[in-house]
Amino acid sequence: DAVQNAENTSEDSQLIANVVSVINNDLINIMVEEVSKVSTDEKQTLSAKVLQAIVETEPDKMDIINNEIKDVMIEQTVESAKNQSEGTGIQEQEDFTDIVSDIIVNTDSETAEKIINELNDVNTESNLSLKVISGISQKDAKKLDELAGNNLEQIEELTTDAVQNAENTSEDSDLIAQVVSVVNDNFANKVVEEVNKAAELDETKDSLSAKVLQAIVDEEPAKIEAISKENKDQLIEDAVDAAKKQKEGDIIDETDYTKIITDVMVNTETETASKILEEVDNIETDSNFKLDFIDVLKEEENFDKTLDILSATSVQNNDAITNIINEAIDKIEDDEDVSKITDILKDSEGSLSEKILDAGNKNKENKEKISEVLKEVAEEDPDKVIEIIENNKNTNEILDAIKDKIENEEAITAEDFSNVFDENVSPN
Repeated sequence: DAVQNAENTSEDSQLIANVVSVINNDLINIMVEEVSKVSTDEKQTLSAKVLQAIVETEPDKMDIINNEIKDVMIEQTVESAKNQSEGTGIQEQEDFTDIVSDIIVNTDSETAEKIINELNDVNTESNLSLKVISGISQKDAKKLDELAGNNLEQIEELTTDAVQNAENTSEDSDLIAQVVSVVNDNFANKVVEEVNKAAELDETKDSLSAKVLQAIVDEEPAKIEAISKENKDQLIEDAVDAAKKQKEGDIIDETDYTKIITDVMVNTETETASKILEEVDNIETDSNFKLDFIDVLKEEENFDKTLDILSATSVQNNDAITNIINEAIDKIEDDEDVSKITDILKDSEGSLSEKILDAGNKNKENKEKISEVLKEVAEEDPDKVIEIIENNKNTNEILDAIKDKIENEEAITAEDFSNVFDENVSPN
């Protein structure tokens, strides 16, 4: 009668657990069996609440519960979490996914493995498995490693399901990153490998890699170094490809993927940043994606210093930056593009300014473009254009002429900058 008349509340579940903690073994099984019997209809979630309460009050009592009864309660508990994640069944304030992860963390290995097996067997397209794994990782960073050590195949199956059912959202990407940030290196690489597979096999998840890459760098930047070169390279390739596709109009999303790769580039170690540069340089596109890349990069703090450091790190990096700038200038088509280069030049110091000016030496068309850019800079920031010219070689006469025009408030034209560039500029 006590169990049958119990309300489906955390309070009554705790009262049941309190009784379980002090009665003899035979009575424990009778009482818990009654819980499993009444966990239907409006009380369908009672088993989950009682299991959690037992684990929190007297976890050793889980060993006493008959395996058959325990299996039924675990099945009911996972079913409650599944129904809630799918928006079916009785919807309550308690987070049953959190309850499942809480039980796994606080119970014995055998019970935890039973729950994970039940999760693996459950049929759902929701992100239930991902939320459970993330919940475990946040409650006990070592628990997933321990479970994987006991039954690697079981945990790998759960991980695969978790990533395959993950939505291509920042929320699910953060959940994935939370797991990667705390598990051991082998487990972290398994998760990232599954992310890469999902992005490759499912068109709706082609930008998931970008979100996960950013989430990892935001959550635990040092963890990116634990990711294998193969997995990390694939993450970066997919992220840059997503940014390109977004520029070309093939991906419609509120998330700015170009911003993601620039954020990662300035907030990670040199190897990862260099790989991003390499991929941006190698990407083939009819759009002016590379101009957008530099334009978005300039919004990052100390972006020009980051480029200077990368440029000094290797010849390959230096060449990649030069190539990106050259293609960005080559594909300038309108006043908006000119305005972007103007702002980049105004905000930059060091080698980036030099590379932009050097791009004007490629051909006559680029010379005209950069001359127009310098004119715009002069109109908006006269001191900056003087600084740029001062840092360029053999431009004393031009500098004096520009200074005179500024002092006399005379109009500055693009032609005033023509001699900044090499005299033998190719017409092509």
